[in-house]
Amino acid sequence: MVGFWHRLGNKGKALYSATLSPPCSSPLTLPHIWVPTQTPQRPLSSGFHRATGKTQSAAEIMSGKPIAKDINLRVAAEISRMKAAIGRLPGLAVVLVGYREDSHAYVHINLKACNEVGIKTSIVQLPQDCTQDRLIDVVSSFNSNPSVHGIIVQLPLPQDPNSPRGFRTTDDVCYEEAIKVVSAITPVPGGVGPAVISMLLSNTLDSAKRAYGFT
Repeated sequence: MVGFWHRLGNKGKALYSATLSPPCSSPLTLPHIWVPTQTPQRPLSSGFHRATGKTQSAAEIMSGKPIAKDINLRVAAEISRMKAAIGRLPGLAVVLVGYREDSHAYVHINLKACNEVGIKTSIVQLPQDCTQDRLIDVVSSFNSNPSVHGIIVQLPLPQDPNSPRGFRTTDDVCYEEAIKVVSAITPVPGGVGPAVISMLLSNTLDSAKRAYGFT
């Protein structure tokens, strides 16, 4: 699938990678959807900062679950308000290529979250050997559908034999060591993951509101 994103160009109205946060081309509107209602958890012990030789306050453990719950509740309420006012719902489309179990599991989580807040979903399953042109056609078709306000192309895509190789994903830090010297940290699991899915819902709602001129 070399060159897929380049060839798609500006066609995508709200094209999201399922492994990254959605891109933002306009000022962030998160405060209108989510305002924290809970303070982060804080462990009982304090840490010793080896670089300064001083004891510091314990790191705040920033769990994504309460944040995600807040976002989801506010998104669901806003979708209900939009449906009552103009009879419209946000729509999210998902494109799956191949039959990876982990990809199907992640998509299932996204679809379940959409159903819980009231976002309509559409899914297209393409075979492992689908061509790049076929994939672009599917995405372009969703992009021209006025009832679709967000698109996920689930990663990873099947590898082209000529694509660059030699890349390996590794963890960025050791949680057990980092928590001793930082002021705030997200746990694994339960940190960023839940909030990423909730922000997908929030961004899809924002896209629908812009499309329908709803405020």
